[in-house]
Amino acid sequence: MTVEAIKDLIEHLPLDDQVLLARWLGDRDRQTWDAEIERDFSAGGAGMALLDEVDALIDLRDPAAASHSQDEIAMVRRATEVLGADHVARWMRSGIPSLDNQTPYALIKTEDGREQIERVLLKIEHGVY
Repeated sequence: MTVEAIKDLIEHLPLDDQVLLARWLGDRDRQTWDAEIERDFSAGGAGMALLDEVDALIDLRDPAAASHSQDEIAMVRRATEVLGADHVARWMRSGIPSLDNQTPYALIKTEDGREQIERVLLKIEHGVY
């Protein structure tokens, strides 16, 4: 069966069934994401070095953080509040579809980029993403 055939079938489902399908797909996506995050941020996971880097940015006493503006540090803190310390490092380095597949880490350096990141964080925070 092709994706186009599946789309056609979905369009002919009753609205209640479409809602149930959308919920199921969302739950499945969240479970997949959670499993990936768990792997990446477990001991030896691919994201542990990045998590250490973000922790250093958050620690204002760290001399490396001096090269980052207060606005950048505040945005990392905001992302940590919304996503949790276990998820923020991976998210910061991931291409985010609603950010035109750019990484928050790349966008954080400009005011416009930080505004874009904040809009995405608000959507996540309120369950719209």
